Amino acid sequence: MTRSASARALVAALVCLLALLGLAPAASAAPPNPRSNVSALPRPGIVTNGDVRMWMTSGAPATATTGSGTTVSVIVENTGDTPIDGATLRARVGTRPLDSLAAQQRWEEGKLPLGASASADADVPTIAPGASETVKLSLTSSELDLSYTMATLPLRIELRGAGRPTTRLHSFVSWAAKDATFTRMSASVVVPVTLPNDPKLLTATGEERLEAWRKAIGPGSTIERLITSDPGVPVTWLIDPAVLDPAAAQDGTLPTAEQETTQESPASPSASPTSDGTPSPSESASGSASPSSVGSTESNSSGTSEPSESSESTDSADSGSTSPGTQPSEPAASVDELAANLRDKLAERPGNQSIAFTPYGDPDLSALTSARRPAGSQKILERSLSRPLSSELSELSETVVAAPVAPLDAGSTARLTAAWQKTRGSRPVVLTPNVSLDRTDVAAVTSATRRTTNQVTMVGYNAPLSRTLNDASMSNAEAAASLRASSLAIYQQQPTAERSLVIMGGRETVTVGRLKAIASALEQAPWVQPAALSTEESTSAPVVDLAPQAPPSETVWPRVAAPAFDAGDITTADRTLATLTKMAEIVVDGDDIVPAWTRNLDQVTSTRWRGDPADVDGLVEHASSTVSAIPQQIAVVPSRVNFFSDSGPISVTVKNGLARAVHGIEVNLTPRTYAVRFRSQPDAVDIPGKGQTSVRVPTVAQAAGRVSVDAKVTGPGDVRLGESDKHGAEIEINARPTGTWIFWVLGIVALLVFCYGLVRNRQKGTRRRDELARDIQL
Repeated sequence: MTRSASARALVAALVCLLALLGLAPAASAAPPNPRSNVSALPRPGIVTNGDVRMWMTSGAPATATTGSGTTVSVIVENTGDTPIDGATLRARVGTRPLDSLAAQQRWEEGKLPLGASASADADVPTIAPGASETVKLSLTSSELDLSYTMATLPLRIELRGAGRPTTRLHSFVSWAAKDATFTRMSASVVVPVTLPNDPKLLTATGEERLEAWRKAIGPGSTIERLITSDPGVPVTWLIDPAVLDPAAAQDGTLPTAEQETTQESPASPSASPTSDGTPSPSESASGSASPSSVGSTESNSSGTSEPSESSESTDSADSGSTSPGTQPSEPAASVDELAANLRDKLAERPGNQSIAFTPYGDPDLSALTSARRPAGSQKILERSLSRPLSSELSELSETVVAAPVAPLDAGSTARLTAAWQKTRGSRPVVLTPNVSLDRTDVAAVTSATRRTTNQVTMVGYNAPLSRTLNDASMSNAEAAASLRASSLAIYQQQPTAERSLVIMGGRETVTVGRLKAIASALEQAPWVQPAALSTEESTSAPVVDLAPQAPPSETVWPRVAAPAFDAGDITTADRTLATLTKMAEIVVDGDDIVPAWTRNLDQVTSTRWRGDPADVDGLVEHASSTVSAIPQQIAVVPSRVNFFSDSGPISVTVKNGLARAVHGIEVNLTPRTYAVRFRSQPDAVDIPGKGQTSVRVPTVAQAAGRVSVDAKVTGPGDVRLGESDKHGAEIEINARPTGTWIFWVLGIVALLVFCYGLVRNRQKGTRRRDELARDIQL
């Protein structure tokens, strides 16, 4: 045997020995074949291995303590075609604590050994294809009799037997001695409430628009269930004002507010399955997971499938639905009514819930302030920041904060601060990931609030804790266990210091079940004190020096996608607004047109479109084509005129297809040949909405023939109106001028009639006198 062969054999023997001892390093191999006998690598949360899916549903008590055991409930689902029979489930709790975030991450990834452990086994009943079973595993207090004051212990759950590869799930058990005392950390939960990325919210009109908004914020919607839920701990709703104060529809007829309300008729009760406020099946609660409920899956970015929320809820309150008495008796008849109903529910929120607003439309502050931002971004940024809250929203809260979806560097923060001060007259309060402030999430900071060297207040949110609120690959129970583990690791950095932490939700709406699971975990962790978020400027907060380059977005939670808009979108939107500005001068009382459309067009740069550039392109093109068609609705009605005279007036009809009245409309007629001449052009006219009017034009026919006449319609400021793509002439005049020949013709006709009468009288002669006498006697 050669020396190299001997070395390879020695390495192989060593690896086998380490594997037997449970100390072998994790291999970076490809995912195993589900049908092979190789054990699947452990993953946190919901684990899929071949035709087996497994996830935690609960752990009790939330924090194990001296004299108490722990019970873990696990759901095993059969996604295959054959029954699962003869399988066993084992829970093993290691005694080596995971007291740092780095150690916990390595454990979740399967890169740390379990070590000495306590275990509990249970037989899994036979599971038919498509069915599932809930299995409970209990470890007694004697098995968890630890000497630690506090610790996070590794938990591994294994499904073995039944001729299938072993399926492993990694989680945590939190431990605290019964006599342990804590200087509690303050923890605040921030939940963004933003519109879904549904283009119909901006592009649709009439009943289609109402239905889109009903799904977004109406009774039974995810947003409505979320804000009417009561997690039981202080929560700050970070709301995009566009949710509660929708802009007018992008309607090419420019309807008035009154017309918009009447045109949007109430939907039938069957229009929405949740119009009565009852929870949808995906968020209805059940006491235990049934085969039908756990079989409902939902794809997620990790490539696994997540059980429906119904399989993770613990009581009927998880649906977040309100009592029947709080629901409107009839479906809302307009978008404004839907928004008003939602504002009323927020006004009745529990006292421990607060509200803060993003700038209108939740602008993508990260992209709009980037050094590589598209041209025109500054104008949109300042316009978005300068838009004030409506009086109805100001009654709910007057707090507006900056919440960039991705970390900001020093340059972006400076640009944001300059725009904020210019438009709002103050420095912003910025919600940002901790990694952008401290370069890491494990820094032992004493306060979530920091300030930059130029006195900008920064509120840092913790990525590991925020992950538990947003990671769809974890079940609710696993998210709660992970939150307790991460928060205890952070606490152990400085156990005696007063600390404050912030947990930030993602722009994708947080589910009610997940929010309640996280709130419950915070409430039951003896080292955490749930508290309201403070957005006050602080002059005593620690000073941080921002890095010149922001950390990668992949290192933070919530996860963010790439910006969706580009310079082309901004340029097209600017052209659209320029056209609208001109049209506003023509429409009677048109001062509301440009602001309403600008609110919609500025949402092209909203955070909610990240990762969906096709939707942004569609929004911009829809707005452009709709606005381009508006001037074409004021035009001359095509007509043919028979003009049998040398001179005189002709009548030209001008129509207004808009729902709004227009004024100062001028018509300029130009004949294509010399046969017709117009002595003057008509005066400017006013046209009612959806109406028409006629103008009289003095005309002179200089020769006979058919004459095509081009009509140029303009408004104040020489704005070109009418159909720009029309190839033919709007008016055709059949000119037949009379001139002197008509008198010669009439004279000849009269002479011929006179001569005919003379000839006829001569032929008959005169009547005799006796005939006349006889006629008289008769």
